[in-house]
Amino acid sequence: METETTEIADTVEAVADEYCLDEDAFQAYCYNFHITENLVDSVEDFQDAYLGLMSAEEYAEQLADDIFPEAVKSGYFDYDKFANDLLIGGDIWEYQGHLFRNI
Repeated sequence: METETTEIADTVEAVADEYCLDEDAFQAYCYNFHITENLVDSVEDFQDAYLGLMSAEEYAEQLADDIFPEAVKSGYFDYDKFANDLLIGGDIWEYQGHLFRNI
């Protein structure tokens, strides 16, 4: 089992280097979706899903700014609850500071 884990980690590292991906983020993505073979086939989906090194709250604020008119946000808009809704609803997921959207 340890040898298999080492081989997968080596493959993740090689693919991340080849495609200039964040290795930790790509490893988290592969782990989350149980991708252990043909990692190159997952690069495009990873690139579509990966939002970056940010919190769910930061993303929620960016998303709200993009989709809601100022009139909706003026007064009181709870970005933390919006972020929580995005996480609970399965729209996004995070791992060690890396944020991904479910595609």
